[in-house]
Amino acid sequence: TLIQREDDQEETVRKRLAVYRDETADLVGYYEQLKKLHVISGELDLQKGQDALFTLFEKEHLIHD
Repeated sequence: TLIQREDDQEETVRKRLAVYRDETADLVGYYEQLKKLHVISGELDLQKGQDALFTLFEKEHLIHD
């Protein structure tokens, strides 16, 4: 059975995307210029995504063994 939240309406989604575009999307270019933007696909399976994140964290010295 598909359950749809009350706020999952087309208009709500369009507003969310507009807010992202207007208030957040510019940060991509900002962090890209600083060489601090890292992209990890959201289409990876859970384990591969987690592995990619931990590899990045280790490379950036955000976690230690």
